[in-house]
Amino acid sequence: MRNFDLPSGIKIQKFVDKKTFVKSSHSHPYYEFLYVRHASFNYLIEDEIVSPVNNSIILVDKNTIHKALYADTDIDTYIIVQFYGSLIEDELKADLENLFKNRILTLSDKDMVLIDFLMNKAYKESKERKNNRMAMLKYQLHELIEILYRISVNNKTGPSPSAPSTMEKAITYINENLFSQNGPEITLQSVADQFHMSPYSFSKMFKRESGIGFKEYIISAKILQAKKLLASTDYPITEIAFLSGFTDSNYFSSVFKKYESVTPSEYSKFIKKYN
Repeated sequence: MRNFDLPSGIKIQKFVDKKTFVKSSHSHPYYEFLYVRHASFNYLIEDEIVSPVNNSIILVDKNTIHKALYADTDIDTYIIVQFYGSLIEDELKADLENLFKNRILTLSDKDMVLIDFLMNKAYKESKERKNNRMAMLKYQLHELIEILYRISVNNKTGPSPSAPSTMEKAITYINENLFSQNGPEITLQSVADQFHMSPYSFSKMFKRESGIGFKEYIISAKILQAKKLLASTDYPITEIAFLSGFTDSNYFSSVFKKYESVTPSEYSKFIKKYN
């Protein structure tokens, strides 16, 4: 199920000189930090493209469509931390929620030294087989979240973000209207018209700037909507298919299994167990 199974609720991986990102757009029901030491690539997160620089943190909220978009330079060193929100103590949950309103944090030299130490310490602990390993990992995760939250607050005083690109505006428009009962129908033609472009030109722009084809993005958004409904409701599969933009429940189940490697019913049982 696309690495959904985190038996202990947390997983930490470290990579050096290796590209291991999932190539297709995807989402998962847990939070993710991507700590980038040295890299040059773009990252699509829902309706925004972020461009990590050396010593930065990409933050991917749970149930958010994302995808790595490779540049010419190889990814060098990075650490991925994935964890369920159920691990986080109540007094930190507000800070966690506010932290993940950010897409990326750029670390100062001073912050980088501390975060590098904490990330590598947590990674080392995750590989240990000592008693109370999970208790120590939870403690280190809480410490990391609080330090990153404080960095994010300090970064609010930095420069204002740049204006969204046409592609980012297009994805925002899609997300706002795809599941609206009274909104416009979302097709390649209708979205291209909204931005005064031909379908051909819009499709090329969308693929070039997001790394995802228009059709792939629409399906990913529908699957994400279905996952949210499967996690939070007891609606029958036929209704979830309809509310997720599919007109045929059998086709919905087939597409869902292709993307998530499990059926909608299996996913529902799994995610409700962890939530």
